[in-house]
Amino acid sequence: PLPLMKGVRIESVAWDREHATESSTREILIGSNAGAIYRACIENGKEKYFKSVYDLNENTPISGLQFESFLSKGAGDSGKYFVMAATPTRYYQFIGGPTFEALFANYTTNPAFIELPGELDYTELHFFRKNPGSRATSFLWLTGPGMYSGSFCFGSQNPHDSVIADFKLLPYPAARGGPA
Repeated sequence: PLPLMKGVRIESVAWDREHATESSTREILIGSNAGAIYRACIENGKEKYFKSVYDLNENTPISGLQFESFLSKGAGDSGKYFVMAATPTRYYQFIGGPTFEALFANYTTNPAFIELPGELDYTELHFFRKNPGSRATSFLWLTGPGMYSGSFCFGSQNPHDSVIADFKLLPYPAARGGPA
């Protein structure tokens, strides 16, 4: 049991693919069924910390959550995070740092979002990498009207900017007619 997480229904986890070990998750983000994002670390099967860092205030599940770290193309940058959170009908992106607290402090009101209404109760969000351990280069979001995809362009983005380029919606094929 993880007592600090008691009462929180976990819908999604953004893993630190770069620093996690067999005994430690390192810093992870957790999306809840009520639209909250938590920062956590589990070491040797025990919670090291579990802290709320953001709430969409929409009481909708965060069913997809991913993050990447990157350096801006400016001098003296200590690094930033890009976080993408998906609900059944919307995705949000957050940029900032050098910590998750600093990133989410830039978003006192909900960030801009892309909305694709549909009939799905659940969605999936996936990041893709050319090689294990490398930064993600693209994403795919499973939505009601189809698969929404795009590529990432990391650079000197600031809070409320976007790292997504070349995005498109691939609609599901039309259902074929009834029996012949």
